[in-house]
Amino acid sequence: MHDFKAPGVGPLNSMALGFYEQQVNGHRAIAHGGDTVWFHSYLWLFPDADVGVFISMNSAGKEGAAGAIRSALFHKFADRYLPGTPAPGQVDAKTARQHAEMMVGHYVSSRGSFTNFMSLFGLLGQPTITLTQDGKIDVPGLDGLSAGARDWVEVEPFVWRDTNSGERLAAEVKDGRVVRWSLDAGSPFMVFEPAPAGTNAAWLNPALIFALAITLLAALAWPVRALVRRSFGASFALEGKPLRAYRLSRIFAWLAIAAVGGWFGLIAAFSADIGSIGGPLDWLIHLLRILTPLAAFGLLATAVWHLWLSIQGKRKWTMKLGAVLLALAGGVLTWVTLAFHLYGFGMVY
Repeated sequence: MHDFKAPGVGPLNSMALGFYEQQVNGHRAIAHGGDTVWFHSYLWLFPDADVGVFISMNSAGKEGAAGAIRSALFHKFADRYLPGTPAPGQVDAKTARQHAEMMVGHYVSSRGSFTNFMSLFGLLGQPTITLTQDGKIDVPGLDGLSAGARDWVEVEPFVWRDTNSGERLAAEVKDGRVVRWSLDAGSPFMVFEPAPAGTNAAWLNPALIFALAITLLAALAWPVRALVRRSFGASFALEGKPLRAYRLSRIFAWLAIAAVGGWFGLIAAFSADIGSIGGPLDWLIHLLRILTPLAAFGLLATAVWHLWLSIQGKRKWTMKLGAVLLALAGGVLTWVTLAFHLYGFGMVY
């Protein structure tokens, strides 16, 4: 169980059987950690020194400090009782910056849901790699795994070492493109791959915000315009089919807003208590996966219908523009519904 080494990413820690590697100061530790709602624990064994360390905390701590505390204990214990000197090495500045620029982008973690509505959580928390002012890689989403700020220095091609903790980050590159990467703390059980174009949060999150803003604006403008017309005794320019298309598009806009509100409520409940989606909120999950596709497809269809009738009726450009924007919003919401499986009746997730 201790000696087996599964294939991993470059020189990073790999998986044993039930345990996984954690290298520190040149020593190989066999470790395993885990978290529940109430407990956050970690075990490290150092076979070559015949010593081990165990910690368990009954709270995630302020801003998830449990992860940083565990990392600090591991590294400070090793620094005091099992010291060592990392192997020297550093890539030249020009090459290091080129490699860092290749790493920039959005990524998807191998630990996650991909075939059910839980994949939505992956979109909301998609890991990113950016550049610091001095051209080094920065992985803000993983800072909680460390006891301090990261300072990644490339010590060999596509292998970085954090000067504060000694942990490494490495990437695999094929045909001049990064295909996956990981870091010592998670490499035995988790890798990161470039986010597919269709679900890349770099464009999809702004597009989703735009779609929600347009949908909300259209929904709110419907009763507001009606009140203004009533106040001034003005009549509406649409009637017959154009009027039905307009009203239906606004009805589906309200349904879409209701669905989004429901998803935010579900996410909030899940974040507060992971057990809440283990049965108590089944009714909400069923409702949302019926309401969401109904609202998204309905909004797209009626917005396109409204746009077509506005063009046929040679309406003002402002009405045409509004119809175009609402149709685009409906398209984005429909894509998110399909791509992240926000539909269906099965309860396997």
